[in-house]
Amino acid sequence: MNRKLFMKILGWYQIVGGIGGLAILALLILRLIDISLGLLPMLTIAFVLFSYSIIAGVTLLKDKSAAITYTLINQWLQLISFSLVGWAFKYVSGIVLSIGIDATQDFKFAFSAGFSTFQITFDGNSDIFVFQLNLVALGVIIFLDQVSLDMKKERFHSQF
Repeated sequence: MNRKLFMKILGWYQIVGGIGGLAILALLILRLIDISLGLLPMLTIAFVLFSYSIIAGVTLLKDKSAAITYTLINQWLQLISFSLVGWAFKYVSGIVLSIGIDATQDFKFAFSAGFSTFQITFDGNSDIFVFQLNLVALGVIIFLDQVSLDMKKERFHSQF
C-alpha cells in the first residue's frame, strides 16, 4: 500500500477513534447521576487522551513534521493494558484486538476486542491480575517505525 495513503487512513482512524471515545465518554457522563470529585480526574484523563488521538490524526492528515511522533505516542499509550492488585489502565482510541494473560484465579489466555475504551483504577482492594497487548497498536507502531526509518534513509540519500 502507498505510504502516503496509509498515513491518511491512519490519520482518519485516529480521528474516528478519538471521536468515538469522546462520544462514549459523553454518554457515560450523561448516565451518571452525580460526578464525584474522585471520578473527575479519571474523566479528565479520558477526555485528554481521546482528544490527543484526534490531534494526532489531524496532524497526520496535514502531513506535519511531528505527525509520526504524535501518533507513536498515542499508539504506545494504547499498547499495554493491565489490571494488577487494584491498579488498572486501559486506553484504546479505535479498534482493540488484545491478547494476554489472566492469572486472577488460574493462568488463562485472555483475548478482547472492541472499540475506543478507557479504564483507570486506583483501588487497592482487587485481586485481579490481567495483562494484555493491543495487536492493532503494535502493528501501527511497527509500521510507523519502518516509515520513520525509510524517511531517514530518503533524507540521507537526498543529501548525496
